[in-house]
Amino acid sequence: MGCTCCKQKSAKSIAAPSATIDVNDLTNADGGSSGASAQGRYCPDPTQAIPDFNKPSFNTSFTNTNTHSRSVAVTLFIALYDYDARTEDDLTFQKGEKFQIINNTEGDWWEARSLDTGHTGYIPSNYVAPVDSIQAEEWYFGKMGRKDAERQLLAQGNPRGTFLIRESETTKGAYSLSIRDWDDNKGDHVKHYKIRKLDNGGYYITTRSQFDTIQQLVDHYTERAAGLCCSLIGSCKRGMPKLADLSVKTKDMWEIPRESLQLIKKLGNGQFGEVWMPCASGCPASLHELM
Repeated sequence: MGCTCCKQKSAKSIAAPSATIDVNDLTNADGGSSGASAQGRYCPDPTQAIPDFNKPSFNTSFTNTNTHSRSVAVTLFIALYDYDARTEDDLTFQKGEKFQIINNTEGDWWEARSLDTGHTGYIPSNYVAPVDSIQAEEWYFGKMGRKDAERQLLAQGNPRGTFLIRESETTKGAYSLSIRDWDDNKGDHVKHYKIRKLDNGGYYITTRSQFDTIQQLVDHYTERAAGLCCSLIGSCKRGMPKLADLSVKTKDMWEIPRESLQLIKKLGNGQFGEVWMPCASGCPASLHELM
């Protein structure tokens, strides 16, 4: 996360944004507030330039020390969730582990080396994000609709001030801050604030408070409401992302050999075969075994 200081910039030091927002009407920036009513998968390509919404260049990288080749900076990735290997080719890892990506040509499965354990294996690409990027933050939900954000924030157990940040549905390059709120008239509801981007790369909700990074903006509004409905107290809980395949070996297979699965419990049978609960640890909910 960035520093918590708020940058108060004068008109001389920064280009004026194309639009201003009345601090007394912040929620109108993204369509106002809404009452009670799946996260998009994030799959970056480590061989391409990773869009950095925070600063001109990543500072979390290491350099190839091979004296026979030109030095190349490599973007490191961090695990967003725990993962238990399902095959001998997978890599078991814990949330927070860092990786060097070795090969990303297998689609949803990347070959990686853990910098924590030194082990090498395949990892699901939507379980990791570039280190120090906005995608690695607990509160960042990426591409998510307004209604889905409200549904998640209004889930039981989230107190007032629970929040998330997502891509704006209406403005390219902007974000939306969604906060769970409560009052006597509406009860529990969600308010949305648009986070706009300045020409020089800064971010703001109101022009009176501008920040170099989204992380700094979050830190600022965590300490004080400063015109929002309330201060930010904690990020909304994220569910585990769905895996496209059982493993890298089965990604192109229509049928999986029975001997490669552990059938836990028979759920039923019918005209087309038996239905079983397969191995635990995130496998599909049920499998049909054809007669």
